[in-house]
Amino acid sequence: MSAHLTSDDMGKEIRFSLLLASLLIAVVVAPLLEATRLGDLIQLSCLTLVFVAAVFINWQHRMKLWLFAIAAVISLVLHWLTLFFPDDSLSILRYIAGFFFLGFTAAMLLKSIIGRDEVTPNAILGSICVYLLLGLMWALGYSALTVFEEAPFHLPETTSSTAGDPPSLATLLYFSFVTMSTLGYGDITPQSDLARTLTWTQSVTGQFYLAVLVARLVSAMPRQERSESTKVVEQ
Repeated sequence: MSAHLTSDDMGKEIRFSLLLASLLIAVVVAPLLEATRLGDLIQLSCLTLVFVAAVFINWQHRMKLWLFAIAAVISLVLHWLTLFFPDDSLSILRYIAGFFFLGFTAAMLLKSIIGRDEVTPNAILGSICVYLLLGLMWALGYSALTVFEEAPFHLPETTSSTAGDPPSLATLLYFSFVTMSTLGYGDITPQSDLARTLTWTQSVTGQFYLAVLVARLVSAMPRQERSESTKVVEQ
């Protein structure tokens, strides 16, 4: 791993760190507060932080910066409108817009990681961000599905406070990361064809991502470090 960081690398590391921090707040802290009086507002504020941090990842590329900024603004406007003016059509649009925005962000980050010739702190931070982005992205996809279809998932009776209520984003975040890590507790199961398709594609994507990431990071290590790592594994 290179010990020398340029000002450009330091800037990227700061932006990656901010994105990682915002993602951790959105997927760990926000779900814990979702049941409170201001839960929806807190969760949407955390999601806004993620979108803003994702936009600034492309700070040095003006064209990408503007494209991501426009996409983020459209998605966030839909999210905030739905908060004050609840509507099923707006809800589906906001979740789909968020799904694709986070997906493109994850793809851009993964491309930058794979394109590196060596393992850097930015590559490590970026790889963690991609994994969290994928989990949040699929949670938004599942959220859109719960609005679009009636009961696409079988949930425990204790999941919703009121019978017939759609599962919360916190519940779908839990299901998303459990699915992507292939834990498969079985407490929440997909029932519709579209729900099953989204579920298995996330599971496969998560496994392929980890396999490709590990292979790429190992191949980017200097030959001597790689051989030492191999010896440790063999022992």
